[in-house]
Amino acid sequence: MKKIIQNIKTICAMMIFIIIASSVYAQPEETFRKANTFYQKEDYETAIKLYEQLIKDGKYSSEVYFNLGNSYYKTEKYESAILNYERAKKFNAADEDIDYNLRLANMQCVDKIEPLPQVFYQKWWGEFIHDSTPDERGKSSMIALWVATAFFLVFIFMRNITIKKICFYIGLTSVLVAGFYFLLGSKQNELINSRHDAIIFATSDYVKSSPDEKSANLFMLHSGTKVEVLDQLQGWKKIRIANGNVGWIPEKSIEMI
Repeated sequence: MKKIIQNIKTICAMMIFIIIASSVYAQPEETFRKANTFYQKEDYETAIKLYEQLIKDGKYSSEVYFNLGNSYYKTEKYESAILNYERAKKFNAADEDIDYNLRLANMQCVDKIEPLPQVFYQKWWGEFIHDSTPDERGKSSMIALWVATAFFLVFIFMRNITIKKICFYIGLTSVLVAGFYFLLGSKQNELINSRHDAIIFATSDYVKSSPDEKSANLFMLHSGTKVEVLDQLQGWKKIRIANGNVGWIPEKSIEMI
């Protein structure tokens, strides 16, 4: 009897745990749905607050950043829209909708900077790295490992020498493919977590020759322009723009992607 009661208590505890876990998981999903509903009703400010809350709670994703960017675009806060499109792009660079909306937002910017031409292999590698998501690369890696395991098992138990050789080489190739996809996924995660780029949030600001208000003005940048952060020093950031020009700008004038 005591054992039965103990088992019932264990089952009840497990059910409570599952219910709590489900509610915790459902909460961000519900918030995301509510934010989408407010967006559809054109209540963009409320939608922004809900999307921002999800991000603050660590429930960020490509979809959350993308929808937040759309909300900011509708309220004509283009620098915030660009910032969030860029953040969405880090999670899913192959998404054509993100690219399209990012181009629309960039068209609203004052600065039109021609980027330096890339060497063909750099451009190819960049496109290849971002052609898929880390999750998809992780799944591909796992599938390749399962294939390798299956062929190695056949290799172990098969007596035919020819078939054993074929299984061995297929298994070895699958392991190499799994490792390749794993490295690509790791590289993408590294890019997602890196913070080397930023968006200008000041309406306009001069880029200086050194981290000093009294230093020479090199050029002016306006809100929404993307920059690469090279260094920092006492409230200043050393930046490089797409055409290769370099200078210093106050830290308060930019927001890291």
